[in-house]
Amino acid sequence: MSRNMDDEHARRGHCRRVMTLVLALGMGGVATEASDINITSGSSGNMTITAGTGVPANIGAMVTNSIDETISNSTDTALTFDTETWDTDTMHSTVSNTSRLTFTTGGMYILTCGVQWAANATGSRIVWVRVNGTTVYGYNQRINLSAVPFTMEVTGIYKATANDYAECLVRQSSGGNLAANANTGTNAPSFAAVRTY
Repeated sequence: MSRNMDDEHARRGHCRRVMTLVLALGMGGVATEASDINITSGSSGNMTITAGTGVPANIGAMVTNSIDETISNSTDTALTFDTETWDTDTMHSTVSNTSRLTFTTGGMYILTCGVQWAANATGSRIVWVRVNGTTVYGYNQRINLSAVPFTMEVTGIYKATANDYAECLVRQSSGGNLAANANTGTNAPSFAAVRTY
């Protein structure tokens, strides 16, 4: 009897761990412990599965720009974004502070930004993510350029407190103004933040 009970407990524990992973992936969340879900069974043997406190809601935003943006020579410039591909937590406004993704909900976020530069072979190009106007998370620089349009991307990870904000900054040294090309559905600029937990 004791061995049978041990086997049953082991089987239930294994099922619980498997269901943790399945439920978390199905919700787009990240589960790290069995406590991330709640499994209960009634007298009829039916199981009820619900999210626990460890599985985050789908929180994040992705924004793009529908027009070319002129970037002045040797000037740090925060890209602006006029189109919200999705925004589940009121992180972006197309009216004010359009360069920002504001962390309405605190947590750990993956930040990614991409920009496509107009054709120009002179100088360098830089893209980075900046948080709260000061701190850099992720940095990408290109030199030895060809006279063709090209895309640069950068990714960073940031543990946000509510009301922190992030921006995607660029800099170029072509010797004159240069366009960050509009998003046509297949190229940058785009800026996204997704909460992992």
